[in-house]
Amino acid sequence: RQVAVGVGVTTAVTGSAVTLYACSEQGLGFRRELRFWGVVSPIILDYWWHASSTSPYVKYQKWLTTITSESRLDGESSLGNKEKDHDSVEKEEEEDDRIARKNDKFKELHQRNAPRMFQVML
Repeated sequence: RQVAVGVGVTTAVTGSAVTLYACSEQGLGFRRELRFWGVVSPIILDYWWHASSTSPYVKYQKWLTTITSESRLDGESSLGNKEKDHDSVEKEEEEDDRIARKNDKFKELHQRNAPRMFQVML
């Protein structure tokens, strides 16, 4: 209990000191930094969530695509053996589709986030 009170008091005092400093003449640069990172951090998170290979969302989308393509291939393989040339052409088409979807996603992210980045840079 005493540790919790100590942490609470320390947090309150530190938060008050930072707020007072940010509102003072000497804290103008600090205030600009807070504003910058307050705008940029959600944008970075947005790009990471939708485009990074380490994002859980991207991993799920990749898994979902793999599952649907495997089930489609299983259905086609039950009809008979396909030629290897047809397989390679189909894989190339899937890769081209993946690249096109990724480029579309980056365009969408840019359209959504570019105006906010432009404003914060000014």
